Amino acid sequence: MKYRLLFALFLTNIYINHAQETVHIDMDTVVIGTFDECYKILRDNYVIMLKSEPNQKYQAAVDELIEKSNYFEIYGDYAHINILELVKWMQSNIEKTDFKDYNAVLAQKEKMDKASRENILANLDLHKYSKEAGRVYGAKLLTKVADELTPIYGAKFHF
Repeated sequence: MKYRLLFALFLTNIYINHAQETVHIDMDTVVIGTFDECYKILRDNYVIMLKSEPNQKYQAAVDELIEKSNYFEIYGDYAHINILELVKWMQSNIEKTDFKDYNAVLAQKEKMDKASRENILANLDLHKYSKEAGRVYGAKLLTKVADELTPIYGAKFHF
């Protein structure tokens, strides 16, 4: 239910997160290898990132925004909306949410955005590697990573 919103969010925004031990791919020495080598590097490092503390903080902020919106309870599990549309919807429908006022919505959105920025910075090397490997091998590589990790991590998996 709420994972559809998360999935839409992740497709429209790139969020790279911090790992248990920060993901570090030395972009000065890394060589984009074969398709299979790139796939393994990306898959393994995204798993580390997904389990990281900064990712957990980011995910908690996203989950809180979605939970308090009550959007899916109103419109159902398959409602499609991204975060920006959700925030706009909450402005017009604040009484249907669990937020006390629209300023509380904006504060939660800022908390989510801050966690996102911290996660991106914490794993900038993974982001750069993903971009470069995607440039070389295209959507097929990123799709393969997503196809393997999405069934395990659901909408919490994102690029």
